[in-house]
Parts: sequence; structure tokens; C-alpha cells
Amino acid sequence: MRDYWASGKPIPWVKIHDIPDFVRFPHKEHINADSNRLVNDAGAGCDIENAPRSLECILAQFRTGGDERCLACHGDLRQMDVVKQVDENFGRMGWCMECHLQVKGAKERKRASNTLDGWYHAKEMDAKREVAIGLINEKGYHNPNMLDCYTCHY
Repeated sequence: MRDYWASGKPIPWVKIHDIPDFVRFPHKEHINADSNRLVNDAGAGCDIENAPRSLECILAQFRTGGDERCLACHGDLRQMDVVKQVDENFGRMGWCMECHLQVKGAKERKRASNTLDGWYHAKEMDAKREVAIGLINEKGYHNPNMLDCYTCHY
């Protein structure tokens, strides 16, 4: 890759992970995500020897941060001679939602009405409840709802 960079030539990437065009997946937001927003016991039940690709182990790696955060979704690329997809369901909605449901307050914030309803009526909500379920971060701003359709879809 350094040779490509030095020569100014584009890297001939081979697409391994392909998500639908109507899905937005910003790596930056996942790399910079605050793992303190995960529920307290997320990843605590990881059995790395017997179930390394379990949700618990994915969450444990994500919570660790650094390169481990990449390994959580992509597997251990350092051990692959040829890069491959490690989870059959990678990028499918259910696969993503498993992790998004581990964000503090995600389950409490689920609603059956309009996805913007919570934002339109945020001022009407009880302030203590907003903080308790993770609606408001330490800077006083509303955190995005990890279960709203527009979080991932155009």
C-alpha cells in the first residue's frame, strides 16, 4: 500500500463487504463511538476460545477500542492470508441491530410511532428520564437514537 501511495496510483481494492446502496455505514462514527454508551455488562460474557464471533465477544472487542474495535466486525485480519468476511450475516440489519440494542437507553427509546416523534417532543419529556436512558450526553446534547431508521438508511 505504501508503494501505491508513493506512486500516486489508486489501490486496486477488492470488495469483500458489500452493503446495499440505501444503507449508510460511516466507519468514522463507529471508530470514534464512545463505548461508555454501551450497557454496563455488554461483552462481559465473552468466551473467546469457544465463541469468538459471538455478540458478547464482538462487544468486548469493540469496547477495548484501538485495533480491537476493527477486529470486532472484520475479524483478525492479521491472521488472514486472504481477507474474507468472517460473519455470514455481516452488514444485514439484524446483525447491526444486535449491537445497536446494546447502547444505553436504546430499548427504552424504542417507539412504534414516527421515528422523529422523540425529537419533536423531546422538550416535553422528563429531563431526568432523558438523562437516565441516555438521550442526553454529558455536554447536554441529544444522542442519536441507534434504532431510528434514518440512523443507517437514506
